[in-house]
This record gives sequence, C-alpha cells and structure tokens, in this order.
Amino acid sequence: MIIALLAFFTGASISSFFNVVIERREKKADWIFDRSRCDHCGKIIPWQYLIPVVGYFLSKKSCTCGEKISPLHPVTESFGGMIAILVLFIIQEREVDGLVFSFLMAYFLLVALEDIKYKEVYTLELFLCAVFLGIYKVIGEPLYFLCGGFLFILLGAIYLLFPKGFGEGDIYFGSLLALLLPSIWSSYLYFTASFVLAAVVGLALKWKGESVRHLPMFPFFLTGFLTVYLFFG
Repeated sequence: MIIALLAFFTGASISSFFNVVIERREKKADWIFDRSRCDHCGKIIPWQYLIPVVGYFLSKKSCTCGEKISPLHPVTESFGGMIAILVLFIIQEREVDGLVFSFLMAYFLLVALEDIKYKEVYTLELFLCAVFLGIYKVIGEPLYFLCGGFLFILLGAIYLLFPKGFGEGDIYFGSLLALLLPSIWSSYLYFTASFVLAAVVGLALKWKGESVRHLPMFPFFLTGFLTVYLFFG
C-alpha cells in the first residue's frame, strides 16, 4: 500500500512537471529556472500550492487574486499517479526491464498530457515515440509488428469513417503502443478497453452538461494499453 502511494505521488509529480514543460514551451518561457506563477496576476505560487493534487485543494481552487485554478491540473496529476501505479504493477508481474519500461511509459505520459491540454501533438514527438520503441527493441525487448499493423488498419478504418472525431495522430500513437502487445487478441482487447474508457468519460461529461466534440484519445490509449498489458501482456 505504501509503495503504491509512493508510486502515485511520483507519477503525479512527474505529471505536474510535464504540465509545466508543456505550458512553458507553448509560451516559449524558461521551464527550468522560472518560478510557477498565476496566469492571471503573475504572482509567484507558494510551494505548498504546488504539491501535486493536494495543492489544488489547499489553495481552495483559486489564486489569492481570486482567479479560479483549472481543475485540469489535479486531473492530469491524478492521471499521472494512476499510470505510475499501473507501471509498478506491470514491473512486479511481468518480465520487463523496469527502468527502461518506466522511462518509455513516462515519455508516452508526456505525449498523452500534451494531447489532453491542446488536443494535438507535435509530429516530432510521435517520431520520438517510434525511436524509443526501436531502442527498446535493440536492447532485447520484443516488439510485435503484426499487432501494431492490425491496430493501424483498425484505427485507420475508423479515421476514414469518422475523420472529424478522430485524429491522424491517434492512429500512430495507438499503433505504436500495440507493438508491445504479444497477440492480436490482446491488441483487440486494448482497442476495446481504450474506446470503452473514452465512451464512459464522454458520457459522464455530457451528463454534466459539457459539450464534447472531440476527446483526446492518447490518455485513453495509454490507460487501456497498461491495463491490458498488466493482465494479458
């Protein structure tokens, strides 16, 4: 239990850092040395309000200037924590190189967070995903190209049928993750789990009265992949 909590906090902290990197890169700001500030008033945010997930509630969900803090911060930090717990379980249950697999999933987390915030991802980052998977193959871990090809065809067909609700980048990201799954059946389960998760979240948002035109699929792909990999990898 304690190890799982530590994994959650580590994942949430990494997610919080990635959020900073993504936001400051878009603003072309210094993401290494600059302090975290309120987007509205520019005031430096106290350290206790920067604690992943918890800081959002300590600040009472707003800056001292009265500006509301986006709930996307604790949501993405919690997502990072959940991903870290799944990675921990996989390392414990599966014969994988824990350090390399963790690094690979951390990078996929960065790309998923970018998709959540901006609903688009740089082509370079998708290319780097492929490069890191290539390195993963070189160091001796297996890649299953038939599974990746199967999902590429499946996602490509969906893209042709529903081009407005599905991005081209989703095809590449989803297919790259499928390269790590050992069978067509597990790839299909991964595909199903990802879209079921997306449907549940989409329906929940509609129930809350929010407009849902296009959900970022990368986080659902990552969650679906790790869940299936844990039980069927």
